[in-house]
Amino acid sequence: MLFTRTRQYNFSIPKELLRYSLIGNHIKIHDLDFRVLEDEGQFLTVLPDTEKITDTQSFPITELQLEYEGNNTKVVITSRIRKVDSGLPLLLLICCVFLLAAASVFLYIGNEELVTIIMCVLSLVMLILLLIRLQNSYFGYVRKIHGHIKYTGDQITKDVRRQLFKHKSK
Repeated sequence: MLFTRTRQYNFSIPKELLRYSLIGNHIKIHDLDFRVLEDEGQFLTVLPDTEKITDTQSFPITELQLEYEGNNTKVVITSRIRKVDSGLPLLLLICCVFLLAAASVFLYIGNEELVTIIMCVLSLVMLILLLIRLQNSYFGYVRKIHGHIKYTGDQITKDVRRQLFKHKSK
């Protein structure tokens, strides 16, 4: 919903070749290891290795859905925040909305301009800090996982084309 990111890539390689190349792959991001695991036969899942977590950060759970269309494999990557990690960001967003609503009530009903300005600035500062924190943790991990999947798929495609070219040139 609010923290879900979906991206789609097309690779001109068979679905099974991409699948077997990605399964068991490790993605190292900021000294944290993410693993690509097979889930229910149709999906691949990228999960963080939570044993090495020492601080509180928001981590994504990423699902890869592979669909074979003609000569291409379409990869749909969906990243969502873990339910454990979604509580605090949502609570802070709700708090900011209530601060803005209270600021508007103070402005229109009570004519308290100073209180309104203080509440709006406080809400804005909380939102900025929340966005910076999410960009450094959750959204940073999402960008790097998506980039890794794109890079890996491109490399596999190049390798397959290189092998086909060598075979055709002989």
